[in-house]
Amino acid sequence: MTGTELDEFVSELISGIRSKRRSIFKSNCAKQTGAMRTILQSMAKKRHYQFHPNRIPNRKEFLCDFVWLRSEKQHPVWVNQMALAVECEWHSKRSDRSRLILEDFRKLLVVNAKWKLCIYQVRKGSPEGTGEKLRAKICAGLERFEEHHRNTHYLLLEIDRMNERPSIFHWRATFNGKVSHTPTFRPEHPCGKYGAED
Repeated sequence: MTGTELDEFVSELISGIRSKRRSIFKSNCAKQTGAMRTILQSMAKKRHYQFHPNRIPNRKEFLCDFVWLRSEKQHPVWVNQMALAVECEWHSKRSDRSRLILEDFRKLLVVNAKWKLCIYQVRKGSPEGTGEKLRAKICAGLERFEEHHRNTHYLLLEIDRMNERPSIFHWRATFNGKVSHTPTFRPEHPCGKYGAED
């Protein structure tokens, strides 16, 4: 993903969230997932990727919650490329809400996709610094992983329900194998409150 591709991806994702503000910040988990599906499916179509899971009855997810695939029309079962793998984790009834997010992120570590997106939320009433602590745990997982692929991009989309703000964080693997230091996610788009409603 070039800098321009990353900028376009982030800009389009934020714009989509803006258009689905009510569903993402004020609704239950099913509506949040549905809104993210609509946004990411539209982005995939624009880039000529197949979006999975599609709406075919009884079609289950393909490895992750959502993926962008490219395959040949004459051989639709075989996959030529997985451009994006997405995991969403909105809530947990456990006291440690980060555990389910980390379990979902673990799937992204082993999936072979150029872009990997983890979507999670910080709920109203969460202690100060919840997002930072979660990102630190994700970085620890990235540091332990031994099979990074050069130019794989990890994106974290943090939905802050208290402030109605999405933030996107980015880290790119710059070589193959295990990292020699703890990765650091940099903010790509800290956003304020939106005026637009869906």
